[in-house]
Amino acid sequence: TNGKNKNGKATKMGSLKKWFSRFGNNNNKTDEQKAHNDIEKRIQHHKKLENTTMSMLLLGAGGSGKSTVLKQMEKIHSQKYNDEEKTLFNAINEVHKNITLDIYDLCKYYYQLKQKDTQQSIQFESSDIENLAIKIATTHDPIHNNKLTKEFANDIELLWNTKTMKTVYEIRKKSHIMDNT
Repeated sequence: TNGKNKNGKATKMGSLKKWFSRFGNNNNKTDEQKAHNDIEKRIQHHKKLENTTMSMLLLGAGGSGKSTVLKQMEKIHSQKYNDEEKTLFNAINEVHKNITLDIYDLCKYYYQLKQKDTQQSIQFESSDIENLAIKIATTHDPIHNNKLTKEFANDIELLWNTKTMKTVYEIRKKSHIMDNT
């Protein structure tokens, strides 16, 4: 029907079509088709991604290596760097991590020795250096913050060049088992 009834009068549906036709051209179907095709392409793209993505559930107690496995998988499968760059970066990163963990351990051990009544009177050469060691022992988070910044490297150098830190190292070396894996 063309929007008119048998008597030639306009029907309600015909009037509505005529009224709606004033709001735009009849290209609505092509616009809708373009939107539909775009949505279908996105769905197909996501399906391809789902087919190439592997999901894993890592369970284990704290400290069992879940994060380490995840980081290693990311490093192995990352397309960002070539193998030589990855190896060099990993080696440098591990050295930095070990340095930060070791200085934290030494400062923490110094702080523990200070808390005990020992016959060895361990004292830093200045209160500023002692405060730095105590600050690292009590506020530094070596697990989540193992970046070796220039400022932190300077603090480590300052601490390591003291006789007291070398004494703490010698005391700790006798009874400490390294656990920097």
